[in-house]
Amino acid sequence: MKRALWGCAVLLAVSACAGRKLYLEGTATAPAAVGRLQLDHDVNHTDVDLKVKQIDPAPRQGPGLTAYVVWVAPIFGGPFERGGTLAVGPRREGQVRFTTRLDRFRLIVTAERSPLAPRPSRTVVLQTVVDARH
Repeated sequence: MKRALWGCAVLLAVSACAGRKLYLEGTATAPAAVGRLQLDHDVNHTDVDLKVKQIDPAPRQGPGLTAYVVWVAPIFGGPFERGGTLAVGPRREGQVRFTTRLDRFRLIVTAERSPLAPRPSRTVVLQTVVDARH
């Protein structure tokens, strides 16, 4: 029911940001998780505001996992860059804001052993592909 309130979900599809909002659903690792991206694109950067609901605390994703980290990478290849740490509260909701120089990118949220992880783990809980130019 809560997913219906979020509207249409976008999962692994290049999306035009005419409304400046994108919706995400959780992966098989976190199927109840849903997210909303608010985007503000300028010539040199994209401001990203990610809000997530129905996400379990990171320690429930596996032993030793303590934090969720948001990553972005160019659509056509290239390394992931750290966007920020997604803080999840007791109501199973979280939010993170960050800026990237990318306008077309893959975004993933991973569960990590440390909020300062140098690269994404394989525990992906949310993901989408963004085209902020439109």
